[in-house]
Amino acid sequence: MQFYFALTCAYILLGAYWGYLCVKHRDDLLMVQYFISGLLGLMVVSTAATWGYQRFLNTHIIDFWSISSLEGKSSVTGTARFLLVLTSVLDATKTSASLAILLCVSMGLSVVRPSIGPVMRRVQILTGIHFVCGVLYSVGIVLILIDSGGAFIFLFIFPLAFTLSTFMMWTLHALNGTIEHLTARKQTFKKNMFTKLYRILLGAVVAIGIFFVMSSVAFARVGGESAAEAWPYRWLLMDGWLGSLYFVVFSAIAALIDKEKEQSFLPLE
Repeated sequence: MQFYFALTCAYILLGAYWGYLCVKHRDDLLMVQYFISGLLGLMVVSTAATWGYQRFLNTHIIDFWSISSLEGKSSVTGTARFLLVLTSVLDATKTSASLAILLCVSMGLSVVRPSIGPVMRRVQILTGIHFVCGVLYSVGIVLILIDSGGAFIFLFIFPLAFTLSTFMMWTLHALNGTIEHLTARKQTFKKNMFTKLYRILLGAVVAIGIFFVMSSVAFARVGGESAAEAWPYRWLLMDGWLGSLYFVVFSAIAALIDKEKEQSFLPLE
């Protein structure tokens, strides 16, 4: 529970820092900066909601595997399941919006070109599919007993892995195209920024790949363990790892903007 409280505080600090940058460069803000500002607000709300959900679970006698009150209190069961769905929707919204914005930026939206044309429709469709997969994953993985069979759990992991991989591969491909475009036009500063962004995302892709391999192997191996024994694996793989990775990647991108803060809010050329 303290992990989510600390993460909420970290996002608040990051949001304050980003707000300072936006105010300082308020005359040169691009559309993407407004999107990121809204996304940071969503991050704070989502993480705070998750912290509140975990706090509620820890202060009531609840069966964590079925999200129901062991004392038979329907109000507690209803509240717990409502918070589960709420946090799942918020988290899926945050992740989907993040990936969509990142993909659009990788295509050069509002930094290199004012519009990405009909491609935006495909981005929206992929974002919607990823959102649905994210909600199903977050809700389904909590309500499934690990010892009921690892193969069934994969049904929730693989669709999300597919949409996430599609997003990341498309983003990296778009980044390559944008970098080549900037190289041809000899826009060195923007090219360097997109190159650094590419390296950050490539590291994230490797980390995500490690995550899915670890989660698949871990769930297959802990099938015979009790709930108490399996819980540390489950929390680390389902929440701790992805939550930490998301914050690190976002912070790295914010640091990239800060490093070039005098020029990072350049208008279109």
